Amino acid sequence: MTIVLVVCACVVGVAEDTPAVEPTEQMLHRARVALKGADKDIAGAREILLDIAQNRADDLNPTGRCYVYVYLGYIEDREGNREAAVSWFEKAAVLEGPDIKWIRQLAEIGLTKPVTWIRHLDQGATPEKESNWEENIIERIGEGYVTRDKPPDSLVRKMALTKDEQLENFDILWEAVDRTFSFFNHKGIDWQEVKTRYRPQVEAVETTEAFYALLGQCIRELKDAHSWLCNHRPNQSLPWFGPAITTALIEGKAVVTDVVEDSEAYKSGLRPGWVIEAVDGLMIAETVEQLRPLLRVHSSERAFLQEAYRRLLCGDDGATVSLEALPPDGGAPMSLELKRGTPKQRSPVEPAFPLEKSAHIWWGVHPSGCGYIRVLSFDGRMEIADEFDQALESLRNAPALVLDIRDNPGGFGDAQPRIVGRFIAERVKVGVSYVKNGPEHDDFRMREQYFAPAGRWQYTKPLALLMNTGTGSAADLFACYMSSTGRPITVGTTTHGNLTGVGAYVVLPCDLVVRVSNGYVCDARGNIIEGNGTAPQVHAARTIRDVIEGTDSVLDRAVQALEEIGHRTS
Repeated sequence: MTIVLVVCACVVGVAEDTPAVEPTEQMLHRARVALKGADKDIAGAREILLDIAQNRADDLNPTGRCYVYVYLGYIEDREGNREAAVSWFEKAAVLEGPDIKWIRQLAEIGLTKPVTWIRHLDQGATPEKESNWEENIIERIGEGYVTRDKPPDSLVRKMALTKDEQLENFDILWEAVDRTFSFFNHKGIDWQEVKTRYRPQVEAVETTEAFYALLGQCIRELKDAHSWLCNHRPNQSLPWFGPAITTALIEGKAVVTDVVEDSEAYKSGLRPGWVIEAVDGLMIAETVEQLRPLLRVHSSERAFLQEAYRRLLCGDDGATVSLEALPPDGGAPMSLELKRGTPKQRSPVEPAFPLEKSAHIWWGVHPSGCGYIRVLSFDGRMEIADEFDQALESLRNAPALVLDIRDNPGGFGDAQPRIVGRFIAERVKVGVSYVKNGPEHDDFRMREQYFAPAGRWQYTKPLALLMNTGTGSAADLFACYMSSTGRPITVGTTTHGNLTGVGAYVVLPCDLVVRVSNGYVCDARGNIIEGNGTAPQVHAARTIRDVIEGTDSVLDRAVQALEEIGHRTS
């Protein structure tokens, strides 16, 4: 398909550079004033500092930049966003220059523990006690406690618990979750009923290992992809090994999407597009249910089904799996026995046109002339934004752009304000976050999230965002932010819906560590993303015909949507 988008310059286009109205040093001073004292304007200071960090950092000497990054880390630590805080402290800790020693030392402290008190900002307020991670807690519950700092991986659970100790640890975990977890009301979970059901089972277990397995099952009752046992791996989990084929849920069926050439499956005649009807003598629906307790918890059924169909043939390395498969033309079924041995990895479908590739970003020009950028994951920090800027710069003159986050499993959100800011011409509300601030199930602190324009120019031409059920976690957050701006037309299927916001850690007397979601995120309209995901404006899903012919009808539909926008604005 070839399209030409004629865009009226008065409606859309690239906003040219505009001179700074205010000196950057004065902006930093305003942010510092906003952060001083008891009545801090956190939101205002954050907006100013992000603008400096993203657009004007080069205007400051290393000391000034260090202050910007430390203040941003301080803000994130005060908000309980430890991972985001560390990323800012990392940027500050590597800077060198005159008069930088003190503020850089504060950044180095921030790499090891939260910084929520700075003398020149909080003079007169009581500083938090300098302590190790065990003492820096939200609250104590019996001999256990809840903290926002992830305890070290070296913490080892005790393996010789008496029955009284097992019951004590269960009761503390139940109460900590009751006071901390954020989704009881949203997911309709009767936590008291869970206690009534599980406590007799704790009384009946015979070994400590069985006790920990039972706690793992109890946490699964939260139906939350971001709540888990941190330092206990269940014995019953699905190995990652499978035969040399890839499967996926397409059009409600278990479809073979790839077969490794020269493998036993390929030599037997199995090809992409074939439909698997049975595995080891069980129908697909039965096989999926057998996999349910072996896979990690997902926050939506559609996300679980996607993962289950992807790992349909997984099992022990070297073991044999039997399957029944039908060819797409409705011919005779084929029975196969295949040996497992290939680890199942997430591999994105590549477009059929040339692409430039960096660690996290692919980009190129679609045959229609539209620009194309794919974000593979957010498993990185600010380097993702740097790679994105490089890609967008090369596509600056493209008449329209497709931004693809399908099958992006997430990672970190550090780069997202800069990326989203490349597509907005003014400050925009992108979401609302809620964090638990009390013991009751409806005790929350609310904060609105705003993003400002980023970069020295913004891409304001027609934009499409591709997403699907594999768009999860931080990518789910990105879909929420982008959709909230109103800039892109969204195309694909509803995202994963595993987006909790923030987490806390329960440390039990037995030294078991349990992560629990204690916040959630809504889009700008107030819709909770967890479980629900972000629904596209234009529904388009991969088809079996796409698999057989190597086409991408979802991308084609996005290009068509951009063409329609181009006609309306020409």
